[in-house]
Amino acid sequence: MKHVACVLTVVLALVFAASPVWPKDLCIASQAGASLLFIKNFRVPSRNNCKPLNGWIPTGIAAGAGCTTPNGQVLRIHVTEHDADADFVDSWACSFELPALTPGNCRRMVFAPGFSPTSVFFPSSTAHYCTGNNVP
Repeated sequence: MKHVACVLTVVLALVFAASPVWPKDLCIASQAGASLLFIKNFRVPSRNNCKPLNGWIPTGIAAGAGCTTPNGQVLRIHVTEHDADADFVDSWACSFELPALTPGNCRRMVFAPGFSPTSVFFPSSTAHYCTGNNVP
């Protein structure tokens, strides 16, 4: 019996070791539920560390960084996005309390030729792990 348990343990260990690790995408939405950011394959960095990120916003491609504070209680995300169909650039800054990723907020600064920069605040933004099938 001890031999069977040992063989079963080894087989299960091999199965789990060979299993693919599914990526975690991070979706950020406004209080009203509108999608703000979709970040591909992002895991929250350990405290006092940063990770590069990339993804998309409904109108363009985004790249930036996500960093945790030295005490590990807040995730800060900064993203720059260039609109795919227009000549403007967005700069996003979001903060989320850890480990729940809520509550949170985001601020968007829009830069467009011929216009003054415009700031938009999204209080009560939410962040959660998602897949392409459950993007808000």
